[in-house]
Amino acid sequence: MSPLCSKTTSPSVNSHAGTRCLVPSRTTVASAVIVFAKASINLTRIESVPDKPGTYAIFIDFEGSIKDPRVEAAVKAVSAMAEDFRILGCYRETRIQ
Repeated sequence: MSPLCSKTTSPSVNSHAGTRCLVPSRTTVASAVIVFAKASINLTRIESVPDKPGTYAIFIDFEGSIKDPRVEAAVKAVSAMAEDFRILGCYRETRIQ
């Protein structure tokens, strides 16, 4: 897990995390999104790209802190579906006015 997303990171409504999942099918892409939806976690970006034949890399950004039990459970569930799962980093949302 990225040091930026460690459990010592203070929770913030405006924090986001970026993940990379390597999944075996398009069905798993939908299943991963459903996990976040059931946990009421807002996804701010989803990108699915073919990786090797029959495998897709999914990049998902979502709102929340890894310290939040809902986020922690969703990340654990999605990582169990993936051949490879990585938290790429966390960042605070900045609104441009």
